[in-house]
Amino acid sequence: MGGGALGSDSATFEPLPRLGYLDQLLKETLRLWPTAPAFNVAPFEDTTLGGRYEVIAGQPILVLLPQLHRDQAAWGEGAGVFDPERFSPERAATIPANAWKPFGNGQRSCIGRGFALQEAMLFLAKLLQRFEVTSADPGYTLQIKHTLTLNPERLYINLRRPGANIAAPTHAPSAPARPAFPRVRPGVRSWSGRLAASGASAAAAGSGST
Repeated sequence: MGGGALGSDSATFEPLPRLGYLDQLLKETLRLWPTAPAFNVAPFEDTTLGGRYEVIAGQPILVLLPQLHRDQAAWGEGAGVFDPERFSPERAATIPANAWKPFGNGQRSCIGRGFALQEAMLFLAKLLQRFEVTSADPGYTLQIKHTLTLNPERLYINLRRPGANIAAPTHAPSAPARPAFPRVRPGVRSWSGRLAASGASAAAAGSGST
């Protein structure tokens, strides 16, 4: 995956095109558990949806993304199954328009979509390159915490560093001097060896549920 494709090279922007399967993992994760749960749309004029539902102009319609992304008409009978192959180059071209909307819709869709995907890929590539990742609770069942975004409830992972030797990027600036004081605010606990997973990585861990 990310670590295997990079070898001992530092994870930078240039190797991203080689991480195609990692991109598929992220997109399939965002399909099953998008960060935002819904968005609103409204028709400009009176219309009928699907030949059944009459909607007047300006009436808000809430689109629930976890339901849209599990629509069997778009994704097939196994729509609730985590399958990164859906986003392989061959199959991605057959995904219906507007069936995948994890970054919102239209003019109000996330302006940072491209940056967010690149940032997530770089983070996961570095994580997999430097650490062995295991579940802190192999029997964990995904529980969703609903706030402004969708987050996993009490999902933890264990990280073990096997001692990989990662080369520094040749164009990287020199590292700044470390401060003489710990960079932890009062009342904030520093964790060691365990991270609270969130967003895409958390969704991937629990995406086997429908």
